Amino acid sequence: MIDPSVFKYFNSEIGIRRYGGHYDFEIEKIECDLLLEIGVGSRFSVKSNGYMVGIDIAKELLRQGRIISSFGSLICADACFLPFRKNIFQRVYSKFLLHHLIGRTPKTTQNNIKLVLKELARVLKTRGNIFIDEWCVHSSLETMILFYITKMLDHWGVGLNIIYLEPHVVIYFLTINKLKHLLEIAKLKGNCRIINSWKWHKFPVLLWMKSCATLI
Repeated sequence: MIDPSVFKYFNSEIGIRRYGGHYDFEIEKIECDLLLEIGVGSRFSVKSNGYMVGIDIAKELLRQGRIISSFGSLICADACFLPFRKNIFQRVYSKFLLHHLIGRTPKTTQNNIKLVLKELARVLKTRGNIFIDEWCVHSSLETMILFYITKMLDHWGVGLNIIYLEPHVVIYFLTINKLKHLLEIAKLKGNCRIINSWKWHKFPVLLWMKSCATLI
């Protein structure tokens, strides 16, 4: 189960201001007749020539999105329990969602991620594609350090500007190997391909990597 504090943040004025703006398109266009984007926020972060469906659990972000979005449907739903039948979407896209599926503990957080990936596999057509754009860290130690540090900061109501975290944001970044493992559990066989090089992100202890797992 996702921690209720996550809902509180993304429905707050800070969350709307942070995630309600313009997105840069990492993948410019996905060709399909029907596309699902999970964690859509206030607007789609990918283009498509077909009909687009976006889901998010933050009602306030979706309410803003219905004002500015002129194409597709925006639906309030939990990504752990998608309100769709099996084998319906040709393409599924997720951008920076997995590390926000925070539970009470690291174990429950991983269970949330497993649930979401299994749901994506369920609603995807047999020959469909899933695109996951997600920040990853170098080691599982960094995963745990960031989780507990941001949990503590959330309790105090402060952010961590050095890594672009605002107050009340808890994060759980996976390693590439852990992401692959969870994809295998969800029966989503594919490959992880790195779309940019290793780079420092202002924080001298943590080395971050951005990855895009393209699954067929």
